[in-house]
Amino acid sequence: MKVNRENLTKLLQYLETLPADYDNFDMGSYLSRDYKPRPEEENNYVLYHENVVKFEKAARSYVLCEAGLPECGTIACLAGHGPAAGICFKPEHVNQYGEQWSSYVADNFFNTKLPWAALDSIEYRWLFHAYWRTFDNTLKGGMARIRYYLADQPIPDYYSDDSVFFDPELYKEYVK
Repeated sequence: MKVNRENLTKLLQYLETLPADYDNFDMGSYLSRDYKPRPEEENNYVLYHENVVKFEKAARSYVLCEAGLPECGTIACLAGHGPAAGICFKPEHVNQYGEQWSSYVADNFFNTKLPWAALDSIEYRWLFHAYWRTFDNTLKGGMARIRYYLADQPIPDYYSDDSVFFDPELYKEYVK
């Protein structure tokens, strides 16, 4: 599947600006909304609910590139950092059920309106798959896989089989 190299490069350039101790990263979730209650909310459901609503609105503003990544428990994977890099959701990526991340990734990183086609591709598995959470759940590893791909290095054939997982040693020279 053809990857949108321009957007992938834009994402990498943004990720490279993050501090070395950046910890709002997890390959297991596009955009985690793990709102952490504040002490003053412990016995005040009304205040807690108001803050959760604000948090959800902040997350929606984030994906539409109207604001930065919400604080207080928000974690994102490589693709989940796309809006922070200026790769915004389009109106068709949001519906009554919320953000449609698979449509966002397919459209912005694979130039297709067919999410299943993108998510089933070897390129998606190499760059964005949640399986990486188990094998290399680091921002540095994610950036290295992007660099490896942009350097036109071959994605190993055996990785196309989900029963065999990739060894991070292959792209270690792309870790910075």
